[in-house]
Amino acid sequence: MYNLFLSVFLLISLVIGCVTTAQDLNKINIDMPKQEVIKILGTPSSVSANKELEYLLYYLPGIGGANQYFVKIIEGKVESFGRVGDFDSTKMPESKNNIDLNIKK
Repeated sequence: MYNLFLSVFLLISLVIGCVTTAQDLNKINIDMPKQEVIKILGTPSSVSANKELEYLLYYLPGIGGANQYFVKIIEGKVESFGRVGDFDSTKMPESKNNIDLNIKK
C-alpha cells in the first residue's frame, strides 16, 4: 500500500513539474534562439511560417484558464512574444485594392 501511494505521489509530482504555464513566458528573451524557447515552453501547439518569419503558438494555462501565446521567430531568434493579439503582431497583413470606377468610352 505504501509503495502504491509513493508511486502515485511521484507520478503526480512529475506531471505537475512538467506543466508549462503562462509564467514560463517570462523566461523568454528577445534574441533567444528558437531551440531555447522550445526547451522552456515545450513543443508548440502549432507553427506558422513564411519565407521570412515563424510563429510558434502555445496554449498555456494561466489565471482564468488557457490563453493563446505566440513567439515570433526571425532568422532563428525571438523577435517578439506575448499573448495573441499583442502588438497586432499575429494579425494577417491587410491588403487594399483601389478600383478605378472611371470607365473611359
